[in-house]
Amino acid sequence: FNSFYSITGAMGNLKSQLEEIAEYTLPVIIISEEGTGKKQIANYIYMKSDKSNNPFVEIDCNFLNDRNWEYIINNYNSPFNDNDNTIYIANIEKLSAERHKKLLSFILDTRLFVRNRLILSCKGSSDPQIASCIKEYIKLLNFMNVNVTALRYRTDEIPMLAGLYLGHLNVQLGKQLLGFDPKAIIILQEYDWSTNYNQFKRVIMEAAALTNLSYVS
Repeated sequence: FNSFYSITGAMGNLKSQLEEIAEYTLPVIIISEEGTGKKQIANYIYMKSDKSNNPFVEIDCNFLNDRNWEYIINNYNSPFNDNDNTIYIANIEKLSAERHKKLLSFILDTRLFVRNRLILSCKGSSDPQIASCIKEYIKLLNFMNVNVTALRYRTDEIPMLAGLYLGHLNVQLGKQLLGFDPKAIIILQEYDWSTNYNQFKRVIMEAAALTNLSYVS
């Protein structure tokens, strides 16, 4: 709740949608670009759900090697064999086609998505093979979709997001910055933000730390 997304209200209208989603036990898939807060969204759904007193288990496919994979699929002590937990599998686009098939089969055969709250996330991709795999999950498991808007499509909100986060940084850094120079705001609005809110937050933090005047220039 003390994240950049909460401080600035960056979730926008998505917040009320997530609260509604949290009331149900249907599996959820979060599809968005890198740096848009997929993990924070998964955490938010978890904290607002009736399973918030049970474990939240995160499995990031970016770091899933052969040994890890074998453990979660075949070991008796795998978190996949528990019940009533929230299982968040991040970056599923990193799995091979063979592992996608095996994971989907495992979820269906063991009814993992019924025994636990299942949340998946993936980066939107133009790769037809990845897109096909995502469609299979959605079709066979009746996933509820969460799509997060990239920052470059919310340029009109950038002055507000920057201002609110700067207020938080004033407390964190012990500064008294009053705001941003108009030219600085234009630069923020015209930039592409390839890694979205993560990159935006880092840039604002660095700018605030290095500014010795009243306004960030």
